Amino acid sequence: MTRFDLCMFDLDGTLLDTRDDLAASINVVRAKFDLPPATVAEVLRWVGDGAPVLVARALGNPEEDPLGNERTAAGHALFREHYTEHMLDQARPYPGVPETLVTLREAGSTLVVASNKPVAMCRDMLDRLDLGHHFAEVSGGDSLPVRKPDPAPILALLETHGVPRERAVMIGDGTQDIQAGRAAGVTTVAALYGFRNREELTPEKPDHWIESFSELIDLIS
Repeated sequence: MTRFDLCMFDLDGTLLDTRDDLAASINVVRAKFDLPPATVAEVLRWVGDGAPVLVARALGNPEEDPLGNERTAAGHALFREHYTEHMLDQARPYPGVPETLVTLREAGSTLVVASNKPVAMCRDMLDRLDLGHHFAEVSGGDSLPVRKPDPAPILALLETHGVPRERAVMIGDGTQDIQAGRAAGVTTVAALYGFRNREELTPEKPDHWIESFSELIDLIS
């Protein structure tokens, strides 16, 4: 018996550890604009709101309408080109992800992805890592006009799968994930093994915390 009929997962920092490939592609962009390499820790502080904002932050450009900025737009095009080729150079599922997904599905939960990454890229990464078949739907940053922390992606998934909010959970490592889940009225779970630490996530008041992905088995089923 499962506590939640619908389990929604963030991708980067929750299902997949993508930090090194993101940093490598960002540093290709920074080099193009004669900026010194950023550390992985710096890049992780910039991620979470989609690639255009990530690139804008990496280049020190305005985040408002980032692709309206010529410098950001050029950097974003270079980032997309490089990252598409190299996004799985080092990225891997976090420990326990494949086995836990199997267990949650067997317990009766429907699994979906709610990411701010482009949906085609999400699907490609999941399929190439042999995880795509676990998910009934993949929602990306370009699936709707708005992204997390706006609750619209979460609400759309609830509607599509006919699940009331009290029977759904959002699992993520970012402030955007917890904010979107809380605004949508679903249970929220903060993943401490990902890109953010407890100090950063505590102000968002998640309902639950996990320090490893496999802890979801006891929490959900």
